[in-house]
Amino acid sequence: MPARTTAPRPRRTRVALAALVVAGSALVGVGAAPAAQASAAPATGSAPAGDPVAASDHYVRRQTVRFSAHMQRYGDVVVSIYVQGPNPDNGRPGWSRCVDLPQSGLNTWTEIGVQLLANARYTVSSYSDFACSRGANYRWTTGSVDTRWTHWIVYPIRSPHVTLR
Repeated sequence: MPARTTAPRPRRTRVALAALVVAGSALVGVGAAPAAQASAAPATGSAPAGDPVAASDHYVRRQTVRFSAHMQRYGDVVVSIYVQGPNPDNGRPGWSRCVDLPQSGLNTWTEIGVQLLANARYTVSSYSDFACSRGANYRWTTGSVDTRWTHWIVYPIRSPHVTLR
Protein backbone atom coordinates (compact mmCIF):
# COMPACT_ATOMS: atom_id res chain seq x y z
CA MET A 1 0.00 0.00 0.00
CA PRO A 2 1.50 3.39 -1.00
CA ALA A 3 2.33 5.92 1.71
CA ARG A 4 0.00 8.88 1.98
CA THR A 5 1.80 12.19 1.22
CA THR A 6 -0.98 14.66 1.97
CA ALA A 7 -2.69 15.57 5.21
CA PRO A 8 -6.09 14.08 5.91
CA ARG A 9 -9.08 15.93 4.55
CA PRO A 10 -10.39 17.32 7.87
CA ARG A 11 -7.16 19.29 8.43
CA ARG A 12 -7.39 20.90 4.97
CA THR A 13 -11.00 21.79 5.68
CA ARG A 14 -10.07 23.40 9.01
CA VAL A 15 -7.26 25.42 7.38
CA ALA A 16 -9.57 26.60 4.59
CA LEU A 17 -12.26 27.64 7.07
CA ALA A 18 -9.72 29.50 9.21
CA ALA A 19 -8.50 31.38 6.13
CA LEU A 20 -12.09 32.32 5.25
CA VAL A 21 -12.74 33.60 8.77
CA VAL A 22 -9.59 35.73 8.73
CA ALA A 23 -10.42 37.15 5.29
CA GLY A 24 -14.04 37.82 6.28
CA SER A 25 -13.07 39.60 9.48
CA ALA A 26 -10.61 41.76 7.54
CA LEU A 27 -13.37 42.78 5.12
CA VAL A 28 -15.83 43.60 7.89
CA GLY A 29 -13.21 45.38 9.97
CA VAL A 30 -13.33 43.21 13.09
CA GLY A 31 -10.50 44.16 15.38
CA ALA A 32 -9.81 47.49 13.68
CA ALA A 33 -9.92 50.66 15.71
CA PRO A 34 -12.98 52.89 15.13
CA ALA A 35 -10.75 55.72 13.90
CA ALA A 36 -9.22 53.43 11.29
CA GLN A 37 -12.67 52.39 10.11
CA ALA A 38 -13.78 56.02 9.86
CA SER A 39 -10.70 57.04 7.92
CA ALA A 40 -11.24 54.17 5.46
CA ALA A 41 -14.72 55.46 4.57
CA PRO A 42 -14.98 57.68 1.48
CA ALA A 43 -15.15 61.38 2.24
CA THR A 44 -18.61 62.43 1.08
CA GLY A 45 -19.33 65.15 3.58
CA SER A 46 -21.58 64.77 6.58
CA ALA A 47 -24.82 62.96 5.90
CA PRO A 48 -27.80 63.79 8.11
CA ALA A 49 -27.80 61.40 11.06
CA GLY A 50 -30.87 59.34 11.86
CA ASP A 51 -32.68 59.88 8.56
CA PRO A 52 -32.06 56.85 6.31
CA VAL A 53 -33.74 58.44 3.27
CA ALA A 54 -31.59 61.57 3.46
CA ALA A 55 -28.48 59.49 4.12
CA SER A 56 -29.14 57.27 1.09
CA ASP A 57 -29.63 60.35 -1.10
CA HIS A 58 -26.51 62.07 0.22
CA TYR A 59 -23.92 60.26 -1.91
CA VAL A 60 -24.52 59.76 -5.62
CA ARG A 61 -22.04 59.09 -8.37
CA ARG A 62 -22.40 60.98 -11.62
CA GLN A 63 -20.77 60.34 -14.94
CA THR A 64 -20.76 62.00 -18.33
CA VAL A 65 -22.76 60.18 -20.99
CA ARG A 66 -22.03 61.29 -24.55
CA PHE A 67 -24.81 61.49 -27.12
CA SER A 68 -23.73 61.60 -30.78
CA ALA A 69 -25.55 62.40 -34.00
CA HIS A 70 -24.37 62.33 -37.58
CA MET A 71 -24.55 65.80 -39.12
CA GLN A 72 -26.17 66.22 -42.54
CA ARG A 73 -25.79 68.89 -45.21
CA TYR A 74 -29.55 69.02 -45.65
CA GLY A 75 -32.74 68.63 -43.66
CA ASP A 76 -33.03 69.28 -39.94
CA VAL A 77 -30.95 71.95 -38.23
CA VAL A 78 -30.58 70.19 -34.87
CA VAL A 79 -31.45 66.93 -33.17
CA SER A 80 -33.10 67.61 -29.81
CA ILE A 81 -32.61 65.03 -27.07
CA TYR A 82 -35.04 64.94 -24.15
CA VAL A 83 -33.64 62.90 -21.22
CA GLN A 84 -35.89 61.73 -18.34
CA GLY A 85 -34.95 59.72 -15.27
CA PRO A 86 -33.34 59.98 -11.83
CA ASN A 87 -31.82 63.31 -10.79
CA PRO A 88 -28.01 63.16 -11.14
CA ASP A 89 -27.59 65.29 -8.01
CA ASN A 90 -29.61 63.21 -5.54
CA GLY A 91 -30.89 60.09 -7.35
CA ARG A 92 -34.57 60.94 -6.96
CA PRO A 93 -36.92 60.24 -9.90
CA GLY A 94 -38.69 62.92 -11.94
CA TRP A 95 -35.72 64.77 -13.45
CA SER A 96 -35.56 65.84 -17.11
CA ARG A 97 -33.30 67.84 -19.40
CA CYS A 98 -33.43 68.79 -23.07
CA VAL A 99 -30.27 69.34 -25.14
CA ASP A 100 -29.75 70.20 -28.81
CA LEU A 101 -27.13 68.65 -31.10
CA PRO A 102 -26.24 70.63 -34.26
CA GLN A 103 -27.36 68.73 -37.33
CA SER A 104 -26.56 70.79 -40.43
CA GLY A 105 -23.11 71.47 -41.80
CA LEU A 106 -20.27 69.14 -42.63
CA ASN A 107 -20.84 65.44 -43.12
CA THR A 108 -19.35 64.43 -39.76
CA TRP A 109 -20.25 63.38 -36.21
CA THR A 110 -21.10 65.79 -33.41
CA GLU A 111 -21.63 64.98 -29.74
CA ILE A 112 -22.61 66.49 -26.41
CA GLY A 113 -21.87 65.29 -22.89
CA VAL A 114 -24.64 65.16 -20.29
CA GLN A 115 -24.02 64.53 -16.58
CA LEU A 116 -26.23 61.60 -15.51
CA LEU A 117 -26.45 59.26 -12.53
CA ALA A 118 -24.10 56.28 -12.84
CA ASN A 119 -25.63 52.81 -13.27
CA ALA A 120 -29.12 54.13 -14.00
CA ARG A 121 -31.68 53.91 -16.79
CA TYR A 122 -33.04 56.97 -18.57
CA THR A 123 -35.74 57.43 -21.18
CA VAL A 124 -34.41 59.39 -24.14
CA SER A 125 -36.55 60.94 -26.86
CA SER A 126 -34.86 62.22 -30.03
CA TYR A 127 -36.69 64.94 -31.95
CA SER A 128 -35.99 66.02 -35.50
CA ASP A 129 -35.81 69.81 -35.11
CA PHE A 130 -35.66 72.35 -32.24
CA ALA A 131 -37.98 70.50 -29.87
CA CYS A 132 -36.12 71.84 -26.82
CA SER A 133 -36.32 75.53 -27.62
CA ARG A 134 -39.71 75.70 -29.31
CA GLY A 135 -41.56 72.79 -27.75
CA ALA A 136 -43.02 71.84 -31.12
CA ASN A 137 -44.03 68.26 -31.87
CA TYR A 138 -41.81 67.09 -34.68
CA ARG A 139 -41.17 63.46 -35.54
CA TRP A 140 -39.39 61.63 -32.76
CA THR A 141 -38.34 58.28 -31.34
CA THR A 142 -38.11 57.17 -27.74
CA GLY A 143 -35.78 54.60 -26.28
CA SER A 144 -34.08 53.54 -23.08
CA VAL A 145 -30.48 54.46 -22.24
CA ASP A 146 -28.42 52.60 -19.63
CA THR A 147 -25.57 54.68 -18.17
CA ARG A 148 -23.33 51.64 -17.70
CA TRP A 149 -22.39 52.50 -21.31
CA THR A 150 -21.23 56.06 -21.77
CA HIS A 151 -21.62 56.67 -25.51
CA TRP A 152 -24.94 56.55 -27.38
CA ILE A 153 -25.90 57.44 -30.94
CA VAL A 154 -29.26 59.20 -31.31
CA TYR A 155 -31.42 59.52 -34.41
CA PRO A 156 -34.78 61.23 -34.92
CA ILE A 157 -35.98 58.23 -36.96
CA ARG A 158 -35.03 55.27 -34.71
CA SER A 159 -34.32 54.49 -31.06
CA PRO A 160 -30.95 55.43 -29.53
CA HIS A 161 -28.36 52.68 -29.43
CA VAL A 162 -25.03 52.18 -27.71
CA THR A 163 -21.81 52.51 -29.66
CA LEU A 164 -18.21 51.64 -29.00
CA ARG A 165 -17.07 54.66 -31.05
